[in-house]
Amino acid sequence: MHELASKGNFGELVNISKPDYEREVTVCSRDGACAVAVHLYAPGVEESLLVTSYFQKLAREHPSTKFVNIEGTKCIDKYPLVNMPTLIFYKNGNIVNQLVRIDKLGGVDMTMDTFTAYLRKFEMI
Repeated sequence: MHELASKGNFGELVNISKPDYEREVTVCSRDGACAVAVHLYAPGVEESLLVTSYFQKLAREHPSTKFVNIEGTKCIDKYPLVNMPTLIFYKNGNIVNQLVRIDKLGGVDMTMDTFTAYLRKFEMI
């Protein structure tokens, strides 16, 4: 994985589990190899499905950024379903932005253009 990260060439959405989080997110971003965009999702939640579809597309278009999905309640014990989707952006081992729910981006009506602009605001892509 570190070899891939050092090249900064990801190109696909990565599904991770709680034991993977430190290595796949914090360490990867801390090594300066990449920015990491994390999506805490809930299965079947329409907004989470939308973010997942956008992450899949953006991962292909921006292979220098690592896009990861992790089920929110399996990542954070007792994390409220109402808080999903949650987006967490990492650079240099630090959280540079966290967004709980996507309501301010349009909710289920959020466009790819709006989502892309939001990621650009934090230099994720």
